[in-house]
Amino acid sequence: MRISIFLLFFCLFSLMAENSHSQNARVTINRSDAPLESILNEIESQTDYLFIYKEDVNVKMRKSIHVSSKPVAEVLSILLAESSVAYKMAGNHIILTRNAALAAQQQKLGIAGTVTDASGEVLIGVSVLIKGSGQGTVTDLDGNFSLAANMGDILQFSYTGYIPQEIKLKDNHSLSIVLKEDVKSLDEVVVVAYGTQTKRAVTGAMETLDFDKLSDVPVAQFTQKMQGQIAGVQVNQGTGVPGQGMNVRIRGAASLSTGSNPLYVVDGFPIVGDINDINPNEIESMTILKDAAATSLYGSRAAFGVVLIQTKGAKAGKTNISFNAYMGVQNVPQKGRPEMMNGTEWAQFKKESYEDLGQSVPTAFQNPSQYGKGHDWYAAMLRSAMIQDYNVSVSTGKDKFTSSFVLGYFNQDGVLLNSDYQRISARANSTYRISDNLKLAFNLAPTYSFENRPSSDGAFFSGGGLLANATLTPPILDYRNEDGTYPVVVTTPGVTAFETPNWVRSIQDIVNKREAKRLLANASLQYEPLKGLVLKTSLNGDIGSNYQHNFQPSTAGRAFAAAPSAIAANLYEANNRYWSWLSETTANYSKEIGNHTFELLLGYTTQRFRSDYSAISGSNFSDDRIQTIDAALVKNNPTMDVQEWSMISYLSRVNYSYKGKYLIGASIRRDGSSRFGSNNKWGNFPSVSLGWIVSDEAFMGKLKSVSLLKVRGSYGMIGNNNIGNYTHYNTVSGNTNAVFGSTVASGSAVTNLGNDDLGWEKTRQLDFGVDLGFFNNRITFTYDYSR
Repeated sequence: MRISIFLLFFCLFSLMAENSHSQNARVTINRSDAPLESILNEIESQTDYLFIYKEDVNVKMRKSIHVSSKPVAEVLSILLAESSVAYKMAGNHIILTRNAALAAQQQKLGIAGTVTDASGEVLIGVSVLIKGSGQGTVTDLDGNFSLAANMGDILQFSYTGYIPQEIKLKDNHSLSIVLKEDVKSLDEVVVVAYGTQTKRAVTGAMETLDFDKLSDVPVAQFTQKMQGQIAGVQVNQGTGVPGQGMNVRIRGAASLSTGSNPLYVVDGFPIVGDINDINPNEIESMTILKDAAATSLYGSRAAFGVVLIQTKGAKAGKTNISFNAYMGVQNVPQKGRPEMMNGTEWAQFKKESYEDLGQSVPTAFQNPSQYGKGHDWYAAMLRSAMIQDYNVSVSTGKDKFTSSFVLGYFNQDGVLLNSDYQRISARANSTYRISDNLKLAFNLAPTYSFENRPSSDGAFFSGGGLLANATLTPPILDYRNEDGTYPVVVTTPGVTAFETPNWVRSIQDIVNKREAKRLLANASLQYEPLKGLVLKTSLNGDIGSNYQHNFQPSTAGRAFAAAPSAIAANLYEANNRYWSWLSETTANYSKEIGNHTFELLLGYTTQRFRSDYSAISGSNFSDDRIQTIDAALVKNNPTMDVQEWSMISYLSRVNYSYKGKYLIGASIRRDGSSRFGSNNKWGNFPSVSLGWIVSDEAFMGKLKSVSLLKVRGSYGMIGNNNIGNYTHYNTVSGNTNAVFGSTVASGSAVTNLGNDDLGWEKTRQLDFGVDLGFFNNRITFTYDYSR
């Protein structure tokens, strides 16, 4: 009995001693806008306490606390003040419960208000966010907003060009918010090579297009939205084929031996090949880099300018669902068509030509008026065609995760018979903030397109210009029989000098199907180990295939003097598969010391490309319904081709500004390319630029209307590596025969001598520019001189 009493007192004493020790425990915590749960975990790590709570306790709320060596009870009182959580200490355990009384006071309340600027003008689209919750709304066309919130919540108001404002909810359910203009934020942030800059700090020649402002322009290709929008950029339509892009020239052509298309960079990934399958509704903005200072970081591929494409991403705290569609009818206007002779005019022309030559007039042309208007072969090849486009966009942004998804369908019938183009596209852009200084991003964009493309382009003698052939066909000939069917040929003695296929039937019977599949993907990891230093690594991939099936049946022809027949029926089928990958690692450090601002960029990139092309062809088909190579009596030798190239690059850029108005920039890229000769593998592409923001000087203070006056100049060297993949090697042809006595033997011969010194085309550019902005940049003017 005595032992039991002793043990009881010993346990009670030990418990009291432990409670006393725990209650005397002190903690040091410095946390800002952190989840309550993580702060509780930190208290547990510094003490012997263990927190116990049910699911109805809100431990996801965000709290800020800064204490040094304070007792736990005091820390909890500070931490949980004005919250719906109460605590009770029991030995080594702290029990958290829901404060029913305070929670009742914090029931969701209807909050409404209006947001205006300092002059009283309502602001449309202001973001209103409940801090720490990811919930919010935006102001409507009248500047009004409404949402459900708790008393004590903090509302964040933000709007481009204005200073953000925070309001803590107390007992007021109706708010009138006035946002003040932020002069510094009026400087638009633009995408530049390997980063972003404020527009006022840019010393190169570039221009940005905001695609949100062009969303009402109904076009098939994003390059069409560039027409008439950018000075120094020519955008011309080179073909009327549905789904095909435009010819873009930035400051004209810079090469005599290669094409002059600019380099397209999508979300940091330089695209190889076709860019026509990119859905314009996926694009958020586009920056066109014009001079060497702006493009030199793309080195040997920047001679014709660079187009930086930024696709759509979600904004934190905003959820948006949108659907847009358009439908229309296309046709070739009469003013755009060649003026053709009618039947009477053509017959009269033929009659007079015979008379001028002193020859007897054939019977067919002796009475031209009998033909009347005749038949318009050109118009018969055309039609009114439908065009339609549908797009659904969904974007959502939480505290740590943002996601944007775009799904599109485009269908364009060509104005030429048997021509059409369809595209199905999707894009998902996601960003996850793992921690305050670590961010992961992933983009995925599959595209599938298919089209019918008749052989309409070309001259009459090339065997492909069906439209040109139609314009040369006598209008007195009918392309249709009396029963409405189409004859195979319209050859007529005394009228046609040679065999003439029926082009209207040919364009409908010839099969020319094309399919394209593509997947663009990139993933990046960004880490900020210390303030101002951003480390980023990314991996990008482009995988695609193109398939073409062309079959000319026995009922169709593509050239004059060649009547359609089974012997002339032919098949051509081709497949092209390709892939490209790019790995980039960059370090960007920015630092501001007094009036001095520095920015340093270092980077390493490597890219590789490969394509595999194969084609088969044959002719003489006995049955037009069987369009495979096995059905051809004549099978040609198949062809194959492999194209490969790779590139390793180092790049660097330094930007410096003094007082934000004296600007200096310098950049260099060093490219090592497999396309260059062994003695000339590496190329250096440097540039330097200067800028002076005159409007920031004291003597400009009286000119209140001038918000920006900047003069700038740049000089640099860029290159063109479009010289082919194997031009520096000796080329050997295996189709060369040799004669030995009376015997012919197959062999090979060198057809092109290699050049180990082969390098890239160099372009040196000098640019002077002036940028002017009036009335807070509501009116802007830019002038550039380049050579």
